[in-house]
Amino acid sequence: MKFGLFYIMNCPAGMSQTELYRNTIEQIEYAEELGFDNIWFAEHHFSDYCVSPSPHLLVSHVAARTRRIRIGIAVTVLPFHHPVRLAEEAAMLDVLTQGRLNFGIGRGVQDHEFAKWGLTMAESRERFLEELDILLKAWSGQEFSYEGRYYRIPPLRVFPQPVQQPHPPIFVAGLSPQTVEWCGRRGYPFLSLLSIGQIKEVLPLYREAFIQAGHDPARGGVIPVRHAYVAESDAEARRDVEDNYKEFWQLLLHAAVPAEGTMLPESYKFYNTFYERVANLNYDIAVKGQLGFFGSPETVRESIKFHQQELGCDTVICLMEFARLKHEQIMRSMRLLAAEVMPHFQRPGL
Repeated sequence: MKFGLFYIMNCPAGMSQTELYRNTIEQIEYAEELGFDNIWFAEHHFSDYCVSPSPHLLVSHVAARTRRIRIGIAVTVLPFHHPVRLAEEAAMLDVLTQGRLNFGIGRGVQDHEFAKWGLTMAESRERFLEELDILLKAWSGQEFSYEGRYYRIPPLRVFPQPVQQPHPPIFVAGLSPQTVEWCGRRGYPFLSLLSIGQIKEVLPLYREAFIQAGHDPARGGVIPVRHAYVAESDAEARRDVEDNYKEFWQLLLHAAVPAEGTMLPESYKFYNTFYERVANLNYDIAVKGQLGFFGSPETVRESIKFHQQELGCDTVICLMEFARLKHEQIMRSMRLLAAEVMPHFQRPGL
């Protein structure tokens, strides 16, 4: 089992952005020391839910401060970037990280972000697919041109080329059944905040598409993303996390839920039910429904083991910095996870 950390970069009112960035970098350096396998940065705009408008800059900075840990983006919102410039930047990041880049992609989910960029959500899927096609051609190392609905690329060749061949591993943020099935056809692992039950509902779609496409059975699959906080006891974890967990979802809803009367495109209808569900989330629901790794080391070990057994996953990504949790609390939680939980999932001899 591999363990990752996911950084949304919540910055509620009254929190210092400078301190948030400084603490995040210190946590990542500590994560490498503790033996975490990977870290991931989100991309969002125009709200304090996520003050990471350029995860590429964070990747570049962290690359210079680390040596081993893989560094991922979860996700780059393709419609917000010109695909040729993005291909150049991602390839450059792969060089700077010495082949440690994990490249997560998505089409965007917040309507106000699209509006402020002068884009429409109704076009996001077509834009996403067109841009991914261009990215893959750009990373081929060959000269290419492209004629699409949204982009017309004259003959060109991109420099530099990625260190990892044929390109950095691609991951996709997946919630809807349609996206999960598409990931299976393409052979991409999908990152998911869905509950275990919801993931199990869509996994057959993924696996069938994956097998029919002839992909390597050793690759692919789901990577659950979970809030996580390890304390000396279950009671201590509840005391530290309960209010912060609720505030995290309120920050998301404030940033993401469309204004009253706004109709999301048909391709986003799944998100209406997602927002309705998280509006009622609290600590007890999270613990009962295995939506968070919260509690003593023993409790967290059992929760992760349950995910492993139910989903067959070999990686979990932990969101440990959220809302108003203090830097010292997060560092202590990371230390307990690394010392008391992670060793129980290591293969013999490693």
